[in-house]
Amino acid sequence: MHNTASSALSRRLQALRLWVQGEPLPPDLEEGFGAYARQTTVRVTRSLTLFLLVGNLVAWPSDLVMFQGDEGTMRAFVVFRGALTVCLATILLALASRRFSEGRWAVPTIATIITVMGGV
Repeated sequence: MHNTASSALSRRLQALRLWVQGEPLPPDLEEGFGAYARQTTVRVTRSLTLFLLVGNLVAWPSDLVMFQGDEGTMRAFVVFRGALTVCLATILLALASRRFSEGRWAVPTIATIITVMGGV
């Protein structure tokens, strides 16, 4: 068991070294490295999305205090935080689905949602 884990780690490190150096990867390493990179991207995105969602929900009451007398600004922040909450919750639900998170469209979809959120 320990030897298998060590072997898998050394193959990932070899693939990473070749990728950083710009050398083409052998087909067996390329497929494994691609899957590992996709899994890592999904895992990190899931953690960051959860952190942002919790931070957004915790900071929401501060808007009530900071923009107490300004109706227009308060409304804008309510819409912004509501839209952000919906987008982040959608990403988390999608990433919770194994079918989506292990599929080839997970990373491009995440990138698209983040880009659209940045444009809002």
